[in-house]
Amino acid sequence: MQDFIFTVGFVLSLVSLAVTLFLIILHLKLPNLLKHPGQYVFIQCICQVLYDLHWCISYPGFRINQKFEAICMIEAFVLTGCYNLGILYVAVLGIELCLKFKFQGSIAYFKRSCLYNVVCVSVSVGIMGILVVDGKVYLTQFNTCSISSLYSDVVEMLVSGICSCVMIFSLCYLVLQNKKNSKKAIKNFAFVILFVFLTWLGPSVIDYITVSDDNLYIEDIGYLIGTISGTCIGLSRIINYKVLRFLKTKTARIQPLYKRPTCDSMSLDMIQNSLLNDSFFIKCQSLNDFSELYDNFSVKVIKT
Repeated sequence: MQDFIFTVGFVLSLVSLAVTLFLIILHLKLPNLLKHPGQYVFIQCICQVLYDLHWCISYPGFRINQKFEAICMIEAFVLTGCYNLGILYVAVLGIELCLKFKFQGSIAYFKRSCLYNVVCVSVSVGIMGILVVDGKVYLTQFNTCSISSLYSDVVEMLVSGICSCVMIFSLCYLVLQNKKNSKKAIKNFAFVILFVFLTWLGPSVIDYITVSDDNLYIEDIGYLIGTISGTCIGLSRIINYKVLRFLKTKTARIQPLYKRPTCDSMSLDMIQNSLLNDSFFIKCQSLNDFSELYDNFSVKVIKT
């Protein structure tokens, strides 16, 4: 039975990895998604890839005589760094959205971004520094490599607790503001927070809890929940009718030359419609992402 659980988890983690990689490619292909504050989403996606990879290589066949090998230590350090950075940057996104809702005309993004990056990297490096001095590598009950110490565990729990409070407060503040044309972005952020709590924090909490032999199924649930992390968080961002429509339109434009109508075979109405569609595609296509929300707020303040 346990082998079956690990096999299912391996397949689910591969799917999660594929979804996350697709999301990263989407950001690279659509520059608008990387506009502020989209870079925080992109950084979290990179952390998500590493998080998904650590579930992929947790398959028992990859753990033969590896408990104290160097590769297991590297995995543990990488996992710790990406885990803390991922949670910190989701909290940062919440703070930044709240600031934009509060001060719609503010465009001092560079200074805030520098501050966010310094704080996030410093906290993550600080935790890893503690682990270098007093960390012990071990295999978790999920068959993943991890490293911990008493002091680092306390700091990590403190950081996770603060970030969780920031996420919840940010979401409540955004919902109470009830801004027009922002409901889809807020819903997107809400789903991301939900899945971070469920698939990132959930397995970590289960790993720290001592489970009796009669409740081993809880470990299996925690393992499977962790392996669907990338799928859940990725789909919460991809399932956006405007993004899907954009991709569909872009795909439809890539047609073989012999299938494309020539000017001779097109009526005046067809030519006009084609020009209008191209104009809409190039200038007016909306992706309904966080950067679009920022642009809408800034334009609104300038007009008033």
